[in-house]
Amino acid sequence: MKLLVVRYSALGDVILVTGVIRFLKNIGMFDEIDVMTDRDFSFIFENNKNVNRIIEYDRKMSLWNYFEFLQKWIDGYDVILDLQGKPRTILLKLFSDAKYVGYGKKSFKRRMFVKYRLFEDSLNEHVTKRYLGKFLKGINVKLPPLKDLRPEIFLGKEVSKDNTIAIHPFASKNTKVWPYFRNLADMLIKNGYKVKVIGRGEENLFESEGLTNLVNKTSLQQMFEEIKKSSLLITTDSGPMHAAISLNVKTLAIFGSTSYHLGFYPEFENCYVIENNIKCRPCDVHGLKKCPEGHFRCMKDIGVEQVFEKVKEVLM
Repeated sequence: MKLLVVRYSALGDVILVTGVIRFLKNIGMFDEIDVMTDRDFSFIFENNKNVNRIIEYDRKMSLWNYFEFLQKWIDGYDVILDLQGKPRTILLKLFSDAKYVGYGKKSFKRRMFVKYRLFEDSLNEHVTKRYLGKFLKGINVKLPPLKDLRPEIFLGKEVSKDNTIAIHPFASKNTKVWPYFRNLADMLIKNGYKVKVIGRGEENLFESEGLTNLVNKTSLQQMFEEIKKSSLLITTDSGPMHAAISLNVKTLAIFGSTSYHLGFYPEFENCYVIENNIKCRPCDVHGLKKCPEGHFRCMKDIGVEQVFEKVKEVLM
């Protein structure tokens, strides 16, 4: 049997698909598993023995070109597993005779929890399990423990450790950004740690002596290599957080406006979280431009010394 797994974006969500594919390959049901994903993220599946073929989606294509794209690529599958769940992927139903399976996004419940604190008990589940839930029920296979769904990326070459602490201080929304990363970097350097900053954002914030500033200076693939070299990644709730997990690098994530209820918490081995459990978080499913309460205590009340002590504990 042939399976097509579809997930176009975003970076972290695509990375999390890799552990799901490994599990599906190991149950022995499929001879071939192909992946359809955004061309910017296709490298995530390269060198992955569980993936037969990578089909690259171009997010800039017109709707008509997208129809042609689907007609060209989605014939010959027995099952299509849609892990995006957006109108463009739901169109797959119209262009293939394959069995189409979506996943339980729990969008309504997540929004009702954020707004009214409803459905909390039903949201205690990592998104990788949501990816599999509907599909496994259909074939009478139990959901595996979360550790069996840990994502994995293979860089295709050896990368030597450089004994650095990598900091990724950026995020898709402002309320997911801890405001004291620069202060933490200075404290780490003062105490003898080698520090580098990675990602895309305002690079001038991290121009200081003793700090390796790689902001806006690497491709995604090169950034992943820099993460792999590191002894620890300190990060926001972001795609690079999931990259570090998939590369088996110790990961310390600082969470602000989002929480474990939304499904993307780093609950795997060698993953650590610092958060301030105040009543107003989570305040949004994806994060916001600014704190709706005006105080931003979920982040501002997490001190530099607190994070520094956690770093020392993790690296012991």
